[in-house]
Amino acid sequence: MRILIAGTGKLGVCVAEPLIKSQHQIIGILQNGRQTKGVRRFINQLFLGLFGGHDSILRFARKHRIPVFWIDKMNEKELKPIKELSPDLIITCGFGIIFKKPILSIPKIGCINVHSSLLPRHRGPNPFYAVIRHGDKQSGVTFHIMDEGIDTGPIVAQQSFPILDTDTAYSVYCRASEMAKTMVLEVVNRIEKEGLHGEPQNPDLASYDPKPTVNDAIIHWDVPAIEIDRQIRALSQTILTRFTYKGRTVYVTRVRVNDKEISVKPGTVLHPRFPAEIATAKGSITLLTAFTLSPIMWLWPRKGTLTAGEVLYTETEEYNPLEQ
Repeated sequence: MRILIAGTGKLGVCVAEPLIKSQHQIIGILQNGRQTKGVRRFINQLFLGLFGGHDSILRFARKHRIPVFWIDKMNEKELKPIKELSPDLIITCGFGIIFKKPILSIPKIGCINVHSSLLPRHRGPNPFYAVIRHGDKQSGVTFHIMDEGIDTGPIVAQQSFPILDTDTAYSVYCRASEMAKTMVLEVVNRIEKEGLHGEPQNPDLASYDPKPTVNDAIIHWDVPAIEIDRQIRALSQTILTRFTYKGRTVYVTRVRVNDKEISVKPGTVLHPRFPAEIATAKGSITLLTAFTLSPIMWLWPRKGTLTAGEVLYTETEEYNPLEQ
C-alpha cells in the first residue's frame, strides 16, 4: 500500500520504521504547519534532517528520501500535492492537528490514528500524563479509524501494558512507542487484506484529558503523598511541579513517599535539611530532587533555609507564577 505518515517524535519513527522495511511504501511525511510556520519549516527540515536524533521523523524522512509536506489550513493549495500522491492510507501518530473531511477523504482506504492509551479512556493530547496522574494500573496503544472527532473512531487494534510505580510520563510514552512498533505492520497488513473496519468505542467509558497547564504543576500539601508523587512523575519532563517558599519558586522533580501516619498540619517541615521531608494530608514526602533557579540553579533547601515545624504554606494560599 501507498502510505502517508503524519507523525512526530519517537512514536512517529517507531510507526514508520517497520513500514519502510516492508512491502508497503511510505510516500510522504506530513508535519504540523500550525506549530511551525514560514522559514522555520525550511530550517527545521534542514537542521533536524541533518542533525536530529534517532527519534526525529525529519531525519528519518531525509535518510530514506521521503518528501515532507506541511499541513496547516488543509485548503486546496495544501492538499493538492498530497492528492497527487494517491495514498491508500494515512497513519497519524502524535500529530497535533485534528483532521477534517477534506483530508480524511483523500486516501483510498482511509485514515487511522495511533493513540497511546486504552481508548475510549484518556482521549486527547497527553495520555502519558493522564495515566500517571489518575493512578491507572495499565495503559497501552490503540489503532483506530479516524473521523472528525478527537480519538473517537472505531478501534482497529489494541494492546495494553502495566504502569509501574516508578513510571514517568516519558517512560510511558517510550513503552507505548515501542509497542506501536510491534503492532503497526500486522495492523496495516490486515487492513490491506480485509479492508478498514473496527469496533465502535463505548461513549459511556470515554474520558478526555486536556493538555496540562502550570496550574496543574502546583504542589498542594493538603492531599495524600501518593498523589503528589504521581503529579511529579507525570510532569517531571515537561512543566515541572513547584511550590513557593518566601516568594521564591521551588521546583521538584523526584520524591520518595513515606507512608507513616502524620498528625501535624499538611505542609509542616518534618526534616529541614536536604533532602527535606514535608508532611501531607496522608503520609509525607522526601524531596530527593528540588531546586531553585534564581539567581542560579541551586539545590533546595540549603543549610539554614528551613526550620523543623514551620509550615510551607496554608491550604488557601494562592500561587503567583510571577514570584520567583
